[in-house]
Amino acid sequence: MLSLVMTSCQLPENSQRWTRSANGQPTVRRAQSAGQEALFPTATGFNVPLHAVTLNDTARLLAGLQPMGQDSFPAVRGSSGWANHKNKLDTLWSDFSWRHEQPIQNWAAMQIPDLQASPALFYPFSGPDFLFANLFFPNADTVVLCGLEPCEPLPPIAQLTAGEMEGGLDGLVTSISTAMQFSFFITKDMRRDLVSTRFRGVLPLILTFMARSGHVVESIDLVKIDVSGSPVLVSGSTGSAPGAVIRAIGPNGVMKRVFYFRQDLSNDGIKAGSPFL
Repeated sequence: MLSLVMTSCQLPENSQRWTRSANGQPTVRRAQSAGQEALFPTATGFNVPLHAVTLNDTARLLAGLQPMGQDSFPAVRGSSGWANHKNKLDTLWSDFSWRHEQPIQNWAAMQIPDLQASPALFYPFSGPDFLFANLFFPNADTVVLCGLEPCEPLPPIAQLTAGEMEGGLDGLVTSISTAMQFSFFITKDMRRDLVSTRFRGVLPLILTFMARSGHVVESIDLVKIDVSGSPVLVSGSTGSAPGAVIRAIGPNGVMKRVFYFRQDLSNDGIKAGSPFL
């Protein structure tokens, strides 16, 4: 595991910024609209709800969890398909807790307490594995994931048929079950699973891991890396995005940014001096 310091995403002018000092330099930790308008309108490119409560409930729906407040999807949660999905994930998480979570937490507290204090984590070849990144380094408030898997928009959940919803949830369980049991994704299986249902790409998996690990999702936006190596917000798109940034509140109450970039890290896929490096 490597750590890095990453510059903040470029923010709109109409924002209120809460900052803290890192090595004497102010860094953005949280931005909020100074008015009533949407601060990050490019979220529509991912087809996600602009309202933070509904967006967080989307993550909890995928994770097989009940809403924190008003249910944004009562018809889905009232279905037998979602009830079955919830039972499957409850079983997976119970197994994951004793198999991986508790042993890793005990080991990390003894062996890498200094690294756990790092505010940033760079996890190459991660794919959508926010789960173990957060388990080893729960205090990192900037997490950078990357892999070959696409970052597709979410489907309009309210418009999915019962069959599409059930098939998507089944595919989601299939995608994460291997990683949760054996601590790694099988790449060829994941690539097949991530294109086989309406819940395509890495975003549903990352949201599921975040919700189940106690994070409250606040926003999702399209990002790319500019020529200087800084992540910047980009205009909405209906296709795969070069990357995404998910802002969430962790179980410790600290704001967290999780970046995912689709990036080939092979010798032929990335050259010295590239914006990503």
